[in-house]
Amino acid sequence: MNKTILLSVAALFFALFLTEGAVAQDDFAITGTYQIEKGQRHGWLILNVTIPEGHHIYALTQKGTPPPTKIKLADSKQFKLIKKFTSNKKPKVIEHDPIFKQRMEEYEGKVALMAPISVAEGVDLDSVAFDLKITGQVCSDSGCMPFTDKAIEITFAGYYEKENKEEGK
Repeated sequence: MNKTILLSVAALFFALFLTEGAVAQDDFAITGTYQIEKGQRHGWLILNVTIPEGHHIYALTQKGTPPPTKIKLADSKQFKLIKKFTSNKKPKVIEHDPIFKQRMEEYEGKVALMAPISVAEGVDLDSVAFDLKITGQVCSDSGCMPFTDKAIEITFAGYYEKENKEEGK
């Protein structure tokens, strides 16, 4: 194979790889909200993640390489993070990935990444400012498209009623 043909094949492969990643990035969406329990100052910070069909992101609990999806939330006098982020569903587990030769934990479809928070007394709930960034990868069988320190706007989604966990009430 001469050099020109080899370079053309490599360029075509690279273009296909980048196009696949770009499609995933266009369909990949994260929206952020927080809700407060009615009559209280605590609630939930929620990131709703939509992952395109045929793609995945790595779970918050993923070990090793590739790294997990990471959420950075800057400290604030307006609110306090009570516990670290968790997901509303268990990740898909691949016990022994043939490429990475290890256990893989992935989210597909829609997943909510959430953490309990408390908002300081006197802070207007409509004006709480969250400095939140998320880092990870949107992947398919043909490659991955990283996102680094993707800033997420968080909006106040209102109040919720506390569920009574006692049976019969």
